[in-house]
Amino acid sequence: MPLPTSRELFVASCADSSSYPKNLLQTHKFEYTLNAYSYRLSDEKDNLFRNDKQSIFIWDLVDNAEAFNLSPNIESLQQLKENVNENTLDPQCRFVFLRTFNHRERMCCTFSQLTYLFSYHQVMPSFLDFCFELRSREDPLSTTLFRQEDYIGQRYVGTSLEHLGRSGTRLQHAFNILGFDEKSSHDYNWPLRYITVYHSFDIKLGRSFWIIIKGDGAMKERITTSTRKSQKEDPCAMKTPTGAFVASLRAHLLILEWCTHHWNDYIDYLDFRSKEPSAAVTLSPVSEIAKEFPDNWAQLRRASSIATGRSRRATGLSQHTGNGESSIMPKLLTRLSDGLSRMAPGLSAQARPPMQQSLPGAGSSQTPAQPENERHVQLEDIFTFNKLQTLHKLSSEVDKANMIIEQNKRILVLMREKYKALSESDDFKSLFDFKSCEADFIDFLHQIRNLESDLENHQTRLRTLLRKLEKDEALFTGVLQYQSMQTGEFFAKSADTSAARMEEWTIKMHDIAARTEQETVAMSVITFFTLVFLPGTFVAVRYGIPITGTVATSILTRSQTFFSSNIVKFDNSKSGNFGDWELQMSALKLFLTMSLPLMFITLFVWAVLRTYAGRKRRVKLALAELPLIEKPKGTTFGTLTVFR
Repeated sequence: MPLPTSRELFVASCADSSSYPKNLLQTHKFEYTLNAYSYRLSDEKDNLFRNDKQSIFIWDLVDNAEAFNLSPNIESLQQLKENVNENTLDPQCRFVFLRTFNHRERMCCTFSQLTYLFSYHQVMPSFLDFCFELRSREDPLSTTLFRQEDYIGQRYVGTSLEHLGRSGTRLQHAFNILGFDEKSSHDYNWPLRYITVYHSFDIKLGRSFWIIIKGDGAMKERITTSTRKSQKEDPCAMKTPTGAFVASLRAHLLILEWCTHHWNDYIDYLDFRSKEPSAAVTLSPVSEIAKEFPDNWAQLRRASSIATGRSRRATGLSQHTGNGESSIMPKLLTRLSDGLSRMAPGLSAQARPPMQQSLPGAGSSQTPAQPENERHVQLEDIFTFNKLQTLHKLSSEVDKANMIIEQNKRILVLMREKYKALSESDDFKSLFDFKSCEADFIDFLHQIRNLESDLENHQTRLRTLLRKLEKDEALFTGVLQYQSMQTGEFFAKSADTSAARMEEWTIKMHDIAARTEQETVAMSVITFFTLVFLPGTFVAVRYGIPITGTVATSILTRSQTFFSSNIVKFDNSKSGNFGDWELQMSALKLFLTMSLPLMFITLFVWAVLRTYAGRKRRVKLALAELPLIEKPKGTTFGTLTVFR
C-alpha cells in the first residue's frame, strides 16, 4: 500500500482540526505535550472564545497582485475556509487580524475557526501559550512570552507542500508585548494593553504569514496603512524571497515600536501625581506644627470639658419652653463643632448643619466663621493616611511600569539575538541569499537596539521616580513617627504632672486620715462615757422605769436628774464649802441596783458588737489580699469558709 502523499496528509490534518495540535504534520514538541495542549484547549474553550461575536479579517497579497486585499469580517467557519482556499497557493504575504472583545476578555472567534486556521497554516503548538492568556480576567495581561520553532536546513525540504507553495523550511516565532494606546492617554486614563503576534516565513519561497491579536483595531489600521503604502511605492519588492524578508523585518519594527510609545507621557503623569504628597512631606514645617500639639490638645480638652458641662445642664431643656431651648442648644452644638474642628477640619462643618436643622430654632442661630489665622493646623491635616496610601500606590505603579519595560526589553533582546544567530547560521545561508539584504538586516538590528535604548531611558526615569517616592514614603513614615514621639512625650509629661498631683493629694488625704483617726478616738471615749452614764441618767428620770414606779414613788421626785432628786437633800442655810446635805441610802441603793446592771449590760452589748464588726472587717481584708485561685469546696458561714 503506497504511503499517503504530503497533500493527502495535509487534507487529513485540516479535516481533523478539532484535535489541534495533535494533527500537525511537523513539530518539535513531544507527544505528551501535544496531548496536554489539545486537552486544555478543548477543556477551556468556553473561557477562551466568544461564539456570539466574531471578528476575523484577512489582509492578503496574492501572487501577481499589485495591492493587498482586505477580506470582509469572517463570521463563520465556512467563510474562513473560502478565504484561505485549500486548493490554491498561499499568498505572498498574509495578515490575519483577530480581536478580543476587550483587553480583559476572550477572543472574538469560535473554537472551530481558530483550530482550523492554525491547522491550515500549521502554526506551532507553543503559540497556544499566548492564546491561553486571552481569557476573561479582572486584571489586564501583564506578562510577556517569546516562543520559536524554526525548520532550517535541507533536511526539511522533503516536507514541502507544493500545491500550497510551501517549501517546508521556515522561521517560526511568537511573542507578545505590552504598552499603551494613543487614545487612552487623552483623558489621563492609562489602561495596560497588549499585542500578541505569530510570524512564519518560508525561507526558500519567501512567503510570510502573520497572526495579530489585539483588543482593538489600532494595529490593524497601522499595518494595513503601512503595507499599502510600501506596496504602492515598490510593487515588486515582495516578489523575491529577499524582498519579502526585508518586508517582514520592517513589519517587525512596526509592531515592536508600539511598546516604546507614550512612556514619556505616562511617566510625566506619574510624576505629576507624586508632586502633591511629595511637596507636603518635604516642604511642611513639621517641627513647628508638632510643637503646637500640647497647646492645641489643652484647648481641645478645655473645649470638651465646657461642652460636657453644658451637655449635662442641657438635660433639663425639656422642662423649659420657648427661647430657652432655642438659645442654649445651638450654642452647645457650636462649641462641640468647634472642638471637633481642631481634631478633624471639615468634620464639624459636615456634621453641624443636619444637627442644627433638626432642632427648633436652630436655623436662627448663626455661628460666625472662625478666623483663618486662629485655625490650628495639625500634622493629621497635612499627613493623612490617604496621602501615604497614594505614595504607596504610586510606588507600586512605578514598580509595575518598570517591570513591564523590562519584559518588553527582554522580548527585543530575544528577537535581536535570534536574527543575529540566524545571520551566522550556515544552514540559513545555504537556503537564502543573505548578502543581498545584509545592509537591511544590519539596519534592523540597529533599530532593535535603538528601541532597547529608548526603553532603558524610560527605565532610568522610572527608577529615579521610584527612589524619590521611596524616600518620600520613608520621610512620610518618619514624620508620623516624629508626631507619635512628640505626642508620647507630651502625654508622658502629662502623666508625670498627674502623678505629682496624685502624690500631693495622697499626702493631704493621709493628713485628713490622721486627723480623722484622732477624732475617732475622741468619739470612742465620748461614746464610752456616754454609755457609762446613760443608764444612770435613764434611771434618774422620773418614770424612767415604769415597773418600779409604784415602789419608788416615795423616793423618786418630779425632778429629772440625780442631784435634783430626793437621794441627796441639801440645806442651803448652813455654811460650808458644800453646804449641808443628807444622803438617802435606801434611795441610793435602789438607784445603783437598777443603773449598774443596765450600765454593764449596755457596755457588754457595745463591746460584742464592736468586736464582731472588727473581726468581720479583718476577714474581708484578708480575703481581698489572697491570690486569685479556685475556691476550694467547703461550708460557708456568713463570710467565713470552713475547709474540709
